[in-house]
Amino acid sequence: GIIGIETAYGVNFGKKKVLDVLTTRSMLPNRRNQFYTKQLEKFLIMTRQANLEPTELIGSNAGAMGYGQFIPSSYLEFGVDFNSDGKTDLWDAQDAIGSIANYFARNGWNSSIRQVAVRAKYHGNRFKRLKTGYKTKYSQYKLRKKYKIKPRTKMRYTGPVSLVRLNRATHDELWFGTHNFRVITTYNHSSHYGMAVFQLGEEVKKRRGGYYSSL
Repeated sequence: GIIGIETAYGVNFGKKKVLDVLTTRSMLPNRRNQFYTKQLEKFLIMTRQANLEPTELIGSNAGAMGYGQFIPSSYLEFGVDFNSDGKTDLWDAQDAIGSIANYFARNGWNSSIRQVAVRAKYHGNRFKRLKTGYKTKYSQYKLRKKYKIKPRTKMRYTGPVSLVRLNRATHDELWFGTHNFRVITTYNHSSHYGMAVFQLGEEVKKRRGGYYSSL
């Protein structure tokens, strides 16, 4: 799901030279220049360690690279040589998949939690009764008993859930996000991003013969 959202499975890695982007942004007179100065330093360390030519690497207009669009500090912290060829290459699909999995594992992904998000039902077409978003945490018992918000399918996860609202043309979709949904949103702090990654990943799993269980 991450790779599909970030680069359309390798179709679009970006068109900017990463060195140029990071150098330019580090010199701009704004509050982000220190961040990009640090990323430029990490980028040069990364290219030296991986024996890559810094002037040739292409990425996004924010300096993100590879299938998973890692910034240089993330490359150094989470990148892994998943195919065991002796180098960590985020433009290689296998290394990218392993590195993204490593990122999730290091940020708290719990493989024993099989559900990421489950569609919920409520009375009405528009939902405004409670605060929604990936940062929210609600007791499932309280949502059921007090607010009459219930999962549409069996909820095997018993912990607190985020209440995620997706605005549609005629109604609001409501979802229960589990702990692992919140882990996805550490990659990009957005409920819509988290849901897009989840739903795309589920569709890929379904087409590969997996069981699409969360709707």
